[in-house]
Amino acid sequence: MQSNQQAAVQVKKPYHKPTLTVHGAVEEVTLVPSGVPTTEVP
Repeated sequence: MQSNQQAAVQVKKPYHKPTLTVHGAVEEVTLVPSGVPTTEVP
């Protein structure tokens, strides 16, 4: 689980779009309410 969290942090830096963890997906939906995260969320 620690690996997942670390990966999300690394992706959140350069991409600012964490889609590895559920927490990141929820944040993306709140940040980008345009239907884009709907495809990224599994």
